[in-house]
Amino acid sequence: MSNSYVLNLTMGNPANPSSTDAQAGRFNSNNVDPTSKVWYQLNAPWPTPTVGTQVTMSTNPAANLQTPGFLDADAFNCNLGDLIYVRVVADSSWSAPPVSPVPTSVTLSVNFGRVDTAHHDGDTIPSPFVAPSPAGVPATAFALRPASPTNPTSNDWIIYLGPATQNALGGHQIASGGATKMRIYSFIVAAVAFNSAPTAVGNYGHDPQMIVIG
Repeated sequence: MSNSYVLNLTMGNPANPSSTDAQAGRFNSNNVDPTSKVWYQLNAPWPTPTVGTQVTMSTNPAANLQTPGFLDADAFNCNLGDLIYVRVVADSSWSAPPVSPVPTSVTLSVNFGRVDTAHHDGDTIPSPFVAPSPAGVPATAFALRPASPTNPTSNDWIIYLGPATQNALGGHQIASGGATKMRIYSFIVAAVAFNSAPTAVGNYGHDPQMIVIG
């Protein structure tokens, strides 16, 4: 049975003097917000739209985050077949006067690669996800264009990356007898927050990694 996981990233307001992470173009650190840069398993299934598209929900998605989570710095791992999401959410610094109100839309991109480690050679692949077409080709780039929040009250944006499908070429797992049944993938999450003008009011980036076990 597959599990579902989400990487949770919180956005500080660059106009707030206390949001030094946001001013530096970073999602909040775990020290600033203990829910940021944290992987959570889901208590209840989320929608599974087309790979690489936004998740929309009528209830607050945060209600489904199973605690405690896994710090991104602690080498999160999952299995082939597990469902993966990325969530960005505006933190409380946006609502404290006199700074800007919560963003009305966000662009979100996720781009995969492979870390430069042992066995990083011609038979490795950059992403455990498969593009819708052509079959078996790794999906390395996901993007939401200026998008409204997941629901009217949660101030968050969620992109569905799909199931972790492959550790080897052609939508397969590593063959029996391979040196390892594990692959480490690195990726970049970037977001731009906009106000109603629309004017960009924040830029964010993070470079997590995930271990996928075949």
